[in-house]
Amino acid sequence: MRLFIAFELNPVVRRALVDACTPFHPLAQNCTWYKADKLHVTIAFLGDAAPSFLKHLTHAIDIVCGQVEPIPCRVAGFGFYGSRRYPSVLWAGVEPAAVIETLHDRLWHALGKLGYEKPSAPFDPHITLARCESRTRNAALLEALDAAPTDDFVQWTAAGVTLFESRLSPRGAVYCTLHRAVFGRV
Repeated sequence: MRLFIAFELNPVVRRALVDACTPFHPLAQNCTWYKADKLHVTIAFLGDAAPSFLKHLTHAIDIVCGQVEPIPCRVAGFGFYGSRRYPSVLWAGVEPAAVIETLHDRLWHALGKLGYEKPSAPFDPHITLARCESRTRNAALLEALDAAPTDDFVQWTAAGVTLFESRLSPRGAVYCTLHRAVFGRV
């Protein structure tokens, strides 16, 4: 099972993000835009795990989340990974980054006790919007993303996290909910 922990986004937030990205589509060369049902904020990518290990994972996640208050979140600008010449991923930033990073660190501390190793790459809370093929230039798209207003764009409260299984298929990944952990339930 290929697993990750994420904030789910409600339909209003997903629709607002899809609508905000629609004007960018004509500028995007060789990019695959995520559908609304795929939009989420990954907090921790765990990779492969045996089904028999789920009870240990869910218990650890529940303990961490029980000690966290709901987190008021907002979309905070657009950006990209890769180079400015060849962007590979387009994303929307999420704030409050410091609070979400603390949750990320607490989860990885608990997961470390189960044998998981925290990735060395820095954590940057975001919502992946699209993936671009390598060696595709998207200068006009990046300029449009930079210029797009996102002040008071979309806000929501993260009330917990979800443990998802990502099943790969020829039509793309299918996300299956395995467990929801609610914040503040000690």
